[in-house]
Amino acid sequence: MSEIEQIEDLLKKHIGENKSIVDVKIENLVAPGENYGGELLKLEFVTRHEEKGTEEIHYAVAKKIPPNEFAQKMFNIQQTFKGEINFYDKVVPALQNFQRENGVKNVLDCFAKCYGARINLDENSEVVDKKAVIMLENLHISGFMNVDRHVGYDFESAELLLRDLASLHAVPLAMKLKDPEMFENKVKRYCVNTLHLEESEKDKHAEFFSLFIQEILWESDKCSSFIPKVKEILKAPIQLQPEVREPFATFSHADLWVNNAMIKMKNGTPVANKFVDFQIYTYGSPASDLLFFLFTSVRLDVLKTDLDTLINHYHSEFIKNLTELGCDTTPFQLPKFKEELALEAKGSLGHILMFLCMVIFGEKNKALTPPPQNGEPPDMTSNLVRDEMRKNIHSKAKEKIWFTIQSYGSKGWL
Repeated sequence: MSEIEQIEDLLKKHIGENKSIVDVKIENLVAPGENYGGELLKLEFVTRHEEKGTEEIHYAVAKKIPPNEFAQKMFNIQQTFKGEINFYDKVVPALQNFQRENGVKNVLDCFAKCYGARINLDENSEVVDKKAVIMLENLHISGFMNVDRHVGYDFESAELLLRDLASLHAVPLAMKLKDPEMFENKVKRYCVNTLHLEESEKDKHAEFFSLFIQEILWESDKCSSFIPKVKEILKAPIQLQPEVREPFATFSHADLWVNNAMIKMKNGTPVANKFVDFQIYTYGSPASDLLFFLFTSVRLDVLKTDLDTLINHYHSEFIKNLTELGCDTTPFQLPKFKEELALEAKGSLGHILMFLCMVIFGEKNKALTPPPQNGEPPDMTSNLVRDEMRKNIHSKAKEKIWFTIQSYGSKGWL
């Protein structure tokens, strides 16, 4: 676990004038296998007022770059780490100010507060290094928690999250429609974050993964007829830069699964939601975030009875936000949105299936992959890894995969 240098300078704006940090405790925030894009630390620090002598306890979460070079390259930290800082420093204030200027009182509030950030300790350098850190509000302190990824969201919690997701998509879309120049300069210019994977590696992984999924589908009589279409879709590597289609294209989280959202409960009822981890947000289809969240992170029993209800709920909230901001909603009505879902579904399928296999139902408290050896990434297509995946794939992952393919098939998305 790493330390954080010059922590007082980093947090100066948050703690205020005439205060100094007199004690800091740092621990790991999450277990192995629960976060992949960086090192997460939780902090408890004490400040003392220099004149009054009073002390105050503060809580925060620090996000640092991944600890090994392979992960740093794959997560493209020179771009994505800066992008996450820009999200909190530039994008969020721009969206909130746009809402206020258009008479909206309850502006977007589904993010943690950012207390400070840096990319290094050298003011003259633009290189992200091991001293880089983003300091955020510790949402656990105010009662937010992650849903168990092996369980997933129930109906009420999913409804709440989709309300906020619709706002997160609709507000920047409204800005694009009403003031394209503002949108270009204050939002879209920052939506350039992407992961990095060598082309040869993408092709090799796509072939292996397609075969692995086909094996799972052959186990279900209801899925076997869809295998040729699934095989054709999975021939192409997962796209790190999604296709952009107008008029729906807007800000997209691009990694919205159960671990990247937190829910607050009161007397057993969900009352608030927060989104986290804005490493790879992009300019793309709102349908991508919606599909990815629903099929990876909502409970299977809920999807079986209420998939269409949740889609319609999201769309209703989406239209509600556009209407509130004075936009013509004719191009975004439900039949058009369902066309957008169908267009986006194929491109999202590989991402969904990969997450169900390797992340959502992966073993808890265990890293997803073995660490790199001599700086080289583990070979995810080796016979050893294949055998381990076949042996260890969770039965719930198979059930979710079968349901996903049946749903895609019945809706004509394959």
